[in-house]
Amino acid sequence: MIKFYCAKFIKILIMLISFTSCSNLDLSSPSSSLSNLLLNNFNQTSAVIDKETIDSIPYASSLVSFGESAKSLIILESTKENSNTWISSDKVRFIEKEGRIIRSLGMPSDLYYIDRPDLDFDFLVKEENFSYIAYYSFRSPVLNNLRVEINSNVVGLETINILGQEMQLLLIEESLYGPMINWNVMNKYWIDPITKYVWKSSQYLTPRLPHIEIEVTKKPAR
Repeated sequence: MIKFYCAKFIKILIMLISFTSCSNLDLSSPSSSLSNLLLNNFNQTSAVIDKETIDSIPYASSLVSFGESAKSLIILESTKENSNTWISSDKVRFIEKEGRIIRSLGMPSDLYYIDRPDLDFDFLVKEENFSYIAYYSFRSPVLNNLRVEINSNVVGLETINILGQEMQLLLIEESLYGPMINWNVMNKYWIDPITKYVWKSSQYLTPRLPHIEIEVTKKPAR
């Protein structure tokens, strides 16, 4: 099975290199055309995404699911400053910064913008319990500057398994409450206690969508 995936992947690379040899395609950098082809290929051929499959992909990747839906693969399309853009096989994009999704594109209801204080997880871990205000803007439907009251709380260490690898991660819960529309949800982040890197999260993007769960299977190289 793994040999089949690798063979398919090698065929894709040979085809792309042959097709783009005159355009100086840099295979070490995220490429939209290559990432889309990879996503479509693995979406069609892989019933189960395992570590061997992930290792055969040359880009950073994550597994995502909405609510109780099956997990699907997203890979890193581009990096700009401190934010990453992840893309799915159906061209949905998630812009993420330090483990938080700050914008989505292509969803039935999209998160457009979050105006929040510049608080990183290192600060929130030191505070243990901290409250602040953020303003959320959405599209489909349009709602701008929804005032959201957020309380961040450090819960403690938990053992998390991602593709067979167990990690001791620190769970941080953030309760969100938008009184104007009675939006009351909980975001969760599992972070490395030393580096504060977010390996897993459960986030609500808009009031009309179930939570999205993200597990990083191969982190971006920085």
